[in-house]
Amino acid sequence: MWGEHHYEGIGDFSNHKFRVRYKNENLLSWLDDKPYVTCPDLLCVLDVQNGKGLSNWGTDFNVGREVAVVGYKINPLWRTKRGLEIFNPAHFGSDIKYRPIENVVKNS
Repeated sequence: MWGEHHYEGIGDFSNHKFRVRYKNENLLSWLDDKPYVTCPDLLCVLDVQNGKGLSNWGTDFNVGREVAVVGYKINPLWRTKRGLEIFNPAHFGSDIKYRPIENVVKNS
């Protein structure tokens, strides 16, 4: 399953837009149309009311649902040369170059 979810920021994030592209799992993201966190690092979308993770399958996503997008540093195995050959943005048709999440978020 391929698709995208689009979010509008609220509170401290108002006036910002966030987009996540997925193929079964959340893989690529853009903050204000600039590449942001990508695979192999993890992106999880959580319901802010109950903290439960949302699935890209089914009916978890609807307009007006308040969510939080959380990123996690992947296991170092996936950051090796071989790991990045297998699991990187280009593998999913993107020309975004992988940058470790801790470098992306630090520079935001």
